[in-house]
Amino acid sequence: MRLYVLLVLLKPDDQVHDFCLLIPSEQLPSLGYSETITLDPLTKRFGPYRVNSDEVGSAFLKSVFRS
Repeated sequence: MRLYVLLVLLKPDDQVHDFCLLIPSEQLPSLGYSETITLDPLTKRFGPYRVNSDEVGSAFLKSVFRS
């Protein structure tokens, strides 16, 4: 079974940020632990999981149904 973690980032006014993080669960251990994750600039190790907020659905479907 494959799981994904979707982090929907919210701005202070509760609007969705310009990007989300879509992370396959098997990648979580390799990200390590940190009390701080910066968004501007995005902490480098999270860069590969950055997806534009308006493309999250299609990015998820591509990842899940890739051949």
